Amino acid sequence: MTPSAGSSAGPSPSAQDPARASETAQWLCYVGLLPFIGATATLALGGEAWHDTALQALIGYGAVILGFLGAVHWGLALREQPLDHRRHYFGWGVLPALAGWLALMIPPRTGLGLLFAGYALQYAADRHATVQDALPLWYERLRLKLSQVVLLSLAIAWALA
Repeated sequence: MTPSAGSSAGPSPSAQDPARASETAQWLCYVGLLPFIGATATLALGGEAWHDTALQALIGYGAVILGFLGAVHWGLALREQPLDHRRHYFGWGVLPALAGWLALMIPPRTGLGLLFAGYALQYAADRHATVQDALPLWYERLRLKLSQVVLLSLAIAWALA
């Protein structure tokens, strides 16, 4: 990538090191972990009065972000011509959103288990896409760190639910 006209900025960190996400991507992703960490901490420390609210917040946010992560694969499918060349990306683009939706409607402990499985499978799908050169290495490396925090949060919440 070249800087835009009139800009003195050099290439992004990910252009210099394909295994490293840009600072902006890292910052935004880490901020996106706050609802997982906050809701789980509230479950652990907030007392009975906050239990149901924290559980609902965690499952709701987990469902939304799981669908968001699946949409990355939908975008990968759209890049291919003909569009059905990588049908599995279209399928994976929808399955996480459906799993998240279902997690919202079933008992909370089961919903947390479904989200846990969904995030583990989502990381595996992201890893597969990286191996296939469909996603950049920095994305997979960042997703591994994020997935570890999310899975730990969900596991703790499951134990407390």
